[in-house]
Amino acid sequence: MDEVEFKNLIGRVGRIKYNLYGNVVLVREDDKLKEDQYTKLLKSDVPPQELSIDIKSNAKFMDALVRDLADGDIEMSSCHNAAT
Repeated sequence: MDEVEFKNLIGRVGRIKYNLYGNVVLVREDDKLKEDQYTKLLKSDVPPQELSIDIKSNAKFMDALVRDLADGDIEMSSCHNAAT
């Protein structure tokens, strides 16, 4: 699990609509995962992320994406079919 996946996971607790705070319980199922790895994930910032729309190799899928959205295809079928 990297920083992005971890922060996404712990960000799912304590939704303001229901309560202000939440609890995260980390269960270690594998002895290879050490406590310091969890501490590092808790303390580290998420590295800078790039929007998929800004990745140059994705530009070839933009027409399919726009077409899907214009057609109301929220599953973006032609875009997904074009992507590998």
